[in-house]
Amino acid sequence: MRKWIYLSVLGCLILLWGCSAPEDPQKHIKSLYSWDERVRLQAGNELVLMRERAVPAVIKELGSSQRPQVKYICVQILGRIGNKQATPHLIPFLKNENRYIAAKAAESLGLIADQRAAEGLTEAARDTCADLRANAVLALGKMKSPQAWEIVFKSLSDSIVKVRVNALQAVGRYRYPQVASQVIQMVSDPSPTVRFSAVQALRWIGDKPGVVDALIKTLDDSHLSVRLQAIISLQVIGNPKAIASLEELAARGEERDRRAANWAIEEIEKQAGRK
Repeated sequence: MRKWIYLSVLGCLILLWGCSAPEDPQKHIKSLYSWDERVRLQAGNELVLMRERAVPAVIKELGSSQRPQVKYICVQILGRIGNKQATPHLIPFLKNENRYIAAKAAESLGLIADQRAAEGLTEAARDTCADLRANAVLALGKMKSPQAWEIVFKSLSDSIVKVRVNALQAVGRYRYPQVASQVIQMVSDPSPTVRFSAVQALRWIGDKPGVVDALIKTLDDSHLSVRLQAIISLQVIGNPKAIASLEELAARGEERDRRAANWAIEEIEKQAGRK
C-alpha cells in the first residue's frame, strides 16, 4: 500500500513538472539592466541556455532598449544562440555608431553563419574600424561566401595585426588555397602573432608548392612558439623533405625544439613507411 502511494505521488510530481509553464525570458531580460556585472552575466547565460525560446524576447529588447550596454549584450546573446531568425535584426547593427556594438554584431553574424549577412559583412570588412574589419573577415570566412576569399586576400595585407591574424584564421579554418602564395610570404611578417597564425594556416593549406620550404625557413624563427608551430605543421604535412632540417634543429635547438623535432621526424618517417 505504501509503495503504491509513493509511486502515485511520484507520478503526479513528474506530471506536474512536465506540464509546468516554460520559463519566461523576461525576468532574465530585466536582469540585463543590473549594475552588477555578475547579475548581467548570469542573465545572459540563462538566456543562451533557453536557446530558441529566448530569441524573440532578445530581438525585441535589442530593438527597443536605449542602453548601448544592453544592446551589446543582446547582440552577443543572439550570436551565442546561433539562430538564423536573428540575422535580419543583426545586420543593421554593422553600421551602428557604437563601433563596439558593430564589431560584436559582425562576430555574432559569423557564429550564425547565415549567407544573408554576406553583403553587409563584405562592406564591414572595408570599414575604418579595425575590430569591425577583423570580425567581419572571420565571419565571411566561416560562411565561405563566393566573395569571401577576395576579402580575405586583401585583409592579409591589412596594417592592423588583428585583421591579418583573423584573415589567416579564415584561411586555415576554411581552406582558401587561392591565397597560399600570400600566406607563404607572411611567415616573415614583423609580428610574431601573425607569423604564428601564418604557420598554422599553411598546415591546412597542405603540401602546395613553396609551403614546406616556407615552414623549414620558420624553424629559425626567433620565437619558440612560432618554431613549435612550424614543427607541428611539417609533421602534419608529412613531406620527408623536412627531415634534414628537423634533424639539424634536434641537434642544436633548445630542449623543447629538440623534443618536438624528434617527435616530428618519427611521425614523418612512419607516414612515409605507410605509403
